[in-house]
Amino acid sequence: MERFLKKVESIGNKLPDVSILFLFALIIALVFSCILSWIHFDYFIPMPNGEKQQVVIENILSLENFLIFISKMVGNFIAFPPLAITLAMTLGIGIAEHSGMLRVFLIYLASITPRRFVIPITALLSVLAHLVSDSAYVFLMPIAAALFVSAGRHPVAGISVAFAGLAGGFSASFTPSGIDPIMQGLTQKAAHIIDPSLQINVLCNYFVSIAGVFGVVLLCSFVYEKIIEPFLQKNLPIDMQYEKFDFSTETIPLNEKKAFRFSMSVL
Repeated sequence: MERFLKKVESIGNKLPDVSILFLFALIIALVFSCILSWIHFDYFIPMPNGEKQQVVIENILSLENFLIFISKMVGNFIAFPPLAITLAMTLGIGIAEHSGMLRVFLIYLASITPRRFVIPITALLSVLAHLVSDSAYVFLMPIAAALFVSAGRHPVAGISVAFAGLAGGFSASFTPSGIDPIMQGLTQKAAHIIDPSLQINVLCNYFVSIAGVFGVVLLCSFVYEKIIEPFLQKNLPIDMQYEKFDFSTETIPLNEKKAFRFSMSVL
């Protein structure tokens, strides 16, 4: 198993930067749009008015379409739904960190989290954090790392648990979220192939999402407890400087405790 993990790590280290991967994906999409635009697809999508619309692949590399693509690039980026939430959450987390609220929250969270349950609790919090959409990737990782450090466990494992739980949370959750309308739209389009008048409820995938929570938390707990963290402890030992972190509630000044309780009561 260790040899396999090292092989995965070696392959992962050889991958280019994520921005280059997106550039490659863009090039592949452009090339495929050019190739597929020459193919006639005898496929029609039912429309709400009862008519059928044929699926046609547009060649983005054509001059007209490429100019439209370039001219709308900035607008598409600004109109990207997770961007506004990410910016707002980043500002909020910055204020929470500078004011000390985030530090006090971490201390309280660490004080009530048993060491043996830090992985499932982090995975569960990560699943629930998807409610704030992609912005959770901004602030959740350092929180998970600090939580693992407070329990004397590997911070890199905490970051990876949070990432895995958050990614799994988009298809597994106790509560409805922004992904449900997207899934409902896809499900309804598929259902209209059979019955154009069929209306699908936005919570059509809710019970599947609830059941998925247990799978995500249990799988993360097993994989990181038995495989990932032992591998990290052996091949990437924790530096002794992490022992300097003091997560005792006794280190919180009285005025900060009062401010934290007041702010949490407002929330």
